[in-house]
Amino acid sequence: RKLTLMAPADCGYTGRLIKATKIGENSVLYIAPLQDELDTAPLPPSSEAFRDMPKAICKKCNESYPLQLLTNHIKSCSDVVVVEDENDSQDESQHEALDMECENKDNKVKNSEQ
Repeated sequence: RKLTLMAPADCGYTGRLIKATKIGENSVLYIAPLQDELDTAPLPPSSEAFRDMPKAICKKCNESYPLQLLTNHIKSCSDVVVVEDENDSQDESQHEALDMECENKDNKVKNSEQ
């Protein structure tokens, strides 16, 4: 297959320039970007590019991340957030109160035996 080099115009590649260079109905266009001019730094999770992508919440830090970034985030995440439910804290208080009652009863029984 014959390749044709398409030089960019002064303002870069335009749709009109690309259409004019097409040779046939089913021609393929290969564009090789200049890698040294492209920004290859990873985008932050809050980037506009991830706005419509599906997200999941990290179970360690409770932050929302795009699914594509979540795996890498989990490897480096060290934050652990413990969210205590109101029901859990009430249950804990009840258990502590019961434990105190049991200890008091045990102490009374020991004192009466002596």
